[in-house]
Amino acid sequence: MLIACILSLRTQDTTTGPAADRLFAVADTPAKMLALGEEGLVPYIASIGLYRTKAKNVIAAARILVERYGGEVPLDREALQGLPGVGRKTASVVLNELGIEAAIAVDTHVFRVSHRLGLANAGTPDKVEAQLFRAVQTYRPCRISQ
Repeated sequence: MLIACILSLRTQDTTTGPAADRLFAVADTPAKMLALGEEGLVPYIASIGLYRTKAKNVIAAARILVERYGGEVPLDREALQGLPGVGRKTASVVLNELGIEAAIAVDTHVFRVSHRLGLANAGTPDKVEAQLFRAVQTYRPCRISQ
């Protein structure tokens, strides 16, 4: 999931999914990705945007995962965000999807829509995330009687 998130940055899901599938078919662990190397990884992901930068980040992240974490993805925000190509949004997706931490991944779309709906008015994704958390915590759904 972590590598798929790194690959998905600024790329449409319809492009990312097939590229990730091609990569994972031959390299489904950090060690296997590291063994491919940057140039070996490129043919699998060349169809996605910023593929050279992403290949560099995937290999650098794989190296850290193998050397520091025994090939396992660390499950705390600070360690995740210390990996190349992983920012707050990507860490939030991983931690939330795995049920480790309740998180709201604020990308460009969430940022814009939350402003349009009046749920947030902050100027940075981190501050919008905090505003959305407050809004979610105070939200009480109405009950519709039949």
